[in-house]
Amino acid sequence: KVLSNTFADLNLNSDHMDAGLRFEMYKKPLPGFEAEYEGLGVPFFYVKGKYNKLQLTLGNFYEQFGSGLIFRTYEDRGLGIDNSLRGALLTYNSGNINIKGLFGYQRNYWKYTKETVKGIDAEIYLSEWIDFLKDNNIRMIVGSSFVSKYQQNELIMASMFEKFNLPEHIGAFASRLRL
Repeated sequence: KVLSNTFADLNLNSDHMDAGLRFEMYKKPLPGFEAEYEGLGVPFFYVKGKYNKLQLTLGNFYEQFGSGLIFRTYEDRGLGIDNSLRGALLTYNSGNINIKGLFGYQRNYWKYTKETVKGIDAEIYLSEWIDFLKDNNIRMIVGSSFVSKYQQNELIMASMFEKFNLPEHIGAFASRLRL
């Protein structure tokens, strides 16, 4: 008789390491949420090591490449969306150059997909190296991303005489210029 969407985040932070987890309980999810959310457990946990300009995250994480056109994981409780990745995220941030590399499995309700997601993203702040831009206080950033998803081939029949031939590797590439 009682509907509940409940969660509790526990995070520990220090200079060189962060760790956290999230307990979730969906006992008879509220109206508007899909029935597959029902359950309780700890579907989200992470450990992040930080050393100088490098960070390594193991476990669950959210990330976005550029504007999120080819890759974005996020959480929106009001919409019932949580598509975090469980895997590894390595970032390098020098202030002028930002590089991210990731590998993981995407969350789907209480389970994680079998398909692997891999990606790399890089941004360079050109205004730090080009005097004309620096002198005129113009900020210019060039970025590029590549994301690949692998899913095992499966037989999907469109009709008795036709079948879908889906690729196992799907890749997406994007470039951006911010001025």
